[in-house]
Amino acid sequence: PATDILLPGETKTFTVTTDAVAPQFAWFRNNDPIPGANQSSYTATQNGTYKVVVTQTQGCNATAEKIFVLEYPTGFEVTITPTTSHTACDNGPVTLSVTRFIANTSQGVIDLTNRNNSAYTYQWFKNTSTVAGATATSHTITSATENGSYTVSVTLPDFAPVVSNAVDIKLSPENTTISSSGALCEGSSVTLSSSVANSAYTYQWFKNDQPIPGATTYNHTADSEGNYYLIISQSGCTRQSNAISLTIGQISIASTSPATDILLPGETKTFTVTTDATAPQFAWFRNNDPIPGANQSSYTATQNGTYKVVVTQTQGCNATAEKIFVLEYPTGFESTISANSDYQQCSSTSITLSLTSLIATTPSGTISVTNTSGYTFQWFKNGDPVVGAIASSLTLNTPSENGIYKLQITLPDFAPVFSNDITVNLFSGQPLAIIAVGQLCPENPQVIIQSNFSNSSYTYTWFRNGDVIGTGNNPDFSATEIGNYKLSVNTGSCTFESNTIEIRESDFNLTPNSPLDDTIIPGQVKTLSVTTDALQPAIDWFRYDIQISNSSSSSFAVNRDGDYKAVVKQTQGCEIIKETAFNLRYPNEMNIAIATNSEFQQCGSTTATLKIASFNAVVPSGSISILNNTYNYQYQWFRNGEPVAGATGMTLTLNNHNDTGSYTLQVTIPDYAVIVSNAITVNLSFANEVVISTNDILCSSETTVTIRSNINSPEYTYKWYKQGNGTVIGTENSLTVNSAGNYFLVVSYLDCTITSNTLEIVPFDMSQITVDSPRDITLILGTSITLTASGAHTYEWYFNDQIVSNGPSVTIEEPGTYKLIAKVGECQVTKEFVVTGMENNMMAIPNVVTPNADGINDTWNLPTKYVNNENVEVVIYGPDGAIVFRSTRYLNNWPESSFTYSLKNPVYYYTIMEGNKITERGSITIVK
Repeated sequence: PATDILLPGETKTFTVTTDAVAPQFAWFRNNDPIPGANQSSYTATQNGTYKVVVTQTQGCNATAEKIFVLEYPTGFEVTITPTTSHTACDNGPVTLSVTRFIANTSQGVIDLTNRNNSAYTYQWFKNTSTVAGATATSHTITSATENGSYTVSVTLPDFAPVVSNAVDIKLSPENTTISSSGALCEGSSVTLSSSVANSAYTYQWFKNDQPIPGATTYNHTADSEGNYYLIISQSGCTRQSNAISLTIGQISIASTSPATDILLPGETKTFTVTTDATAPQFAWFRNNDPIPGANQSSYTATQNGTYKVVVTQTQGCNATAEKIFVLEYPTGFESTISANSDYQQCSSTSITLSLTSLIATTPSGTISVTNTSGYTFQWFKNGDPVVGAIASSLTLNTPSENGIYKLQITLPDFAPVFSNDITVNLFSGQPLAIIAVGQLCPENPQVIIQSNFSNSSYTYTWFRNGDVIGTGNNPDFSATEIGNYKLSVNTGSCTFESNTIEIRESDFNLTPNSPLDDTIIPGQVKTLSVTTDALQPAIDWFRYDIQISNSSSSSFAVNRDGDYKAVVKQTQGCEIIKETAFNLRYPNEMNIAIATNSEFQQCGSTTATLKIASFNAVVPSGSISILNNTYNYQYQWFRNGEPVAGATGMTLTLNNHNDTGSYTLQVTIPDYAVIVSNAITVNLSFANEVVISTNDILCSSETTVTIRSNINSPEYTYKWYKQGNGTVIGTENSLTVNSAGNYFLVVSYLDCTITSNTLEIVPFDMSQITVDSPRDITLILGTSITLTASGAHTYEWYFNDQIVSNGPSVTIEEPGTYKLIAKVGECQVTKEFVVTGMENNMMAIPNVVTPNADGINDTWNLPTKYVNNENVEVVIYGPDGAIVFRSTRYLNNWPESSFTYSLKNPVYYYTIMEGNKITERGSITIVK
């Protein structure tokens, strides 16, 4: 759109299309160019007027522009609301949520309520102060201590924060319970305490419904009789505690157990009391008789009756109190048994009877009894107990167990309870079935219908076409007429219906198993078959009404088109002849298509496999694929119209670039026709790849490098190029160059061209040849030094113009001038080293060094046995014990000129280790 709304923190993408040739794009915002915005699309993140200028760079010089305007909303509105069920002074918690968040724009209102924009941030405020951590779109207040006026502020990019409406939240303080520190005695006091002690709340104690002056904390000291309670307030909401009645010289008893309750036989009930008596003693009674040993604050009862607990205070005021509990047995019970849900009378083969409910009747209603572990069970059949059936369920599996069942339940202290009755009629599992024996032929119209239920006590009722034709106790029936016959059997308690069978005059069915009209592919074998229920059938097959020899089975395999038929004669019972005709036709047309293997690429592959891609027979109903058939067809491949010798398979593999050409496949189909495939042109590559390389090294412009190709056939065309220049610089299979650059080769043959890799020729960097020693070397006479070079292919070391080493290392044992000639290919580097000898006349290890550059005693010079010896390690420690120097093959070179030291701590220490054993240790003093 030309004008659109941009929400802060979101983006809008402009996209333009143009008919300019080779267009260039330039985007502007408020007429200022946007750096880097040179595509046909631009994504904006700010409001403003955007313009795109399109310039045509080919053909006529022409420009065009298009304007887009993005506007920010004119304002925002945020509305918060509390949980719908919240009312002032309820218990909470309450959740405040952003229920409406809209942007007002010049084009209307945009709803942002459910828009998840990560660029927007939220902050909740209570009484204009920030609520720590409350940065979501909702905020939950859980306690009255959080009461106040709430708002939420939404911060959006490029906009001032948007503040919502204010919502006042008033929650009631939590429930409170007061308790007494003990009994109130004459002339003493007790402390009443609240279970809620929060300094944010306001407290007021009451006595006999009147506020107690000054009693405004969560504790209160009471010294007089009365009815006390506490009211807690917060933000105009109040919560009243329980009441405590204080009486001088009295104690109280409380209990959560009901005063009157129901006790089910075999179960228990526990009474528990609490008291404000000091050092209380407990005594329990049943029907006013003391219960031996019952002297705790709890007692578990196992019988009905009236129970009483007497509490005596043994410290402080002498006081007693009592509390009564009544346990009643149910007035009666009602039990219900039922069968498993899938049981059906006269059709199920088993049944499970179970106790499904035991209901106790009480004066206050009914109770479902779920715990029957203390009860005993006994099942009854037809009024007699079933031996061993003493569980709450009973499974029956045979019709001999049929009868009327009920369950007796025996409960402690109660008369037995009997359930409802259930009549059980199980089925043997064998359905009633009838079969016909014999045939209803004109010369002998009689069929015997037999039943699988054979019992002289059953009643058999026979039906024909729905009408009763006979009743009695005979399980068989003689049928002399056609019709649908059925049997009903009554066993006395159940009635069973049989299947229906049709009695008809003798006939047989002849059913074709193969299509009557079908297509046969040349070379294919199809089986024609029929199914018949004729008695002792005789079968003959015919083609064009001519009987086919040796064809007397119900199926016959054919491999030609034609009109076929099967003739069936019933030879037992009634003699009947029937026939079925089949028509097989060749396809209207057959076509074949060839293709190369999927990996083949023209001029990119060195091998190709031609194969049959599709082979179809066209029939009236469509096409039938015969790809990969095994029929006796003959194949011949052709190249450029000429047969390829020996190429008589369904595939043809080409692996010589001289095999390039146009290919077709000819198929000879016996008894049908010769067909030819489509033509495919194959261009094989003459090589897998062209690789150029060189073993030469470019030292300078005076040297040359020869680049060689792995392809060198004189039949091919070669074109050498230097990258960045389109001019051919060589036409042989190798190229000699004397300058750095990137080179590549293009090789062509027939209709194919291959481009080689790109080879970079770089001059050799002589600085890569290095030696691990400076040019000026000091040699302690009587010792040796080894110099080692690296980075070259060959090395020659000279001393006084005589070669002394052909390897990368040389051992120097006497002063003089040494020269190294190192070569990489034809590139050569020469380095000279000057070795100066120095005598070592030290006989003992010195303990003083004077590094003042006077040439005398400037370094710590050791006797010759310790110098330049790989089996000797010299370690020097600073005044603080830290190692400042460590070396094998020591060269009398410590301290070096760069070594720093302090004359305040001039003493250093040394150890000399020979063969992993310290043989010398001592100190060295540095004197300026």
